[in-house]
Amino acid sequence: MASTTEGKKLVRSPSGLRMVPENGAFSSPFSLSEPQWVPDKECPRCMQCEAKFDFLNRKHHCRRCGKCFCDKCCSKKVPLPRMYFIDPVRQCAECSLISQKESEFFDKQIKVLINGKTWITLDLVSPVYNQKY
Repeated sequence: MASTTEGKKLVRSPSGLRMVPENGAFSSPFSLSEPQWVPDKECPRCMQCEAKFDFLNRKHHCRRCGKCFCDKCCSKKVPLPRMYFIDPVRQCAECSLISQKESEFFDKQIKVLINGKTWITLDLVSPVYNQKY
């Protein structure tokens, strides 16, 4: 499935729907590539709590790191714009915390990261000591 909009295309990946830049289109220097998932046969147990996977305790892959977890250890659905996901995606506790901290940082600092920052320096003279600071 692929649909095109303004230099981006909608792509269905194993992790979910992503709106990724087309060839030659602007790609963010802050983007992350999709991780290689740990194959199902290589993870018979949760990589966090070591619970055994079975019919009732299903395995889930963290969309950010690709590791296998049980639902208890990988239940958070958090936005992951650095990987171009449209909707919030399943992430393990560690990755969801990282993603939340990154979102907070980018929300506060994105204008500075894109436009740079202008600093104004003043040449001040102390009226008391007649010295420059």
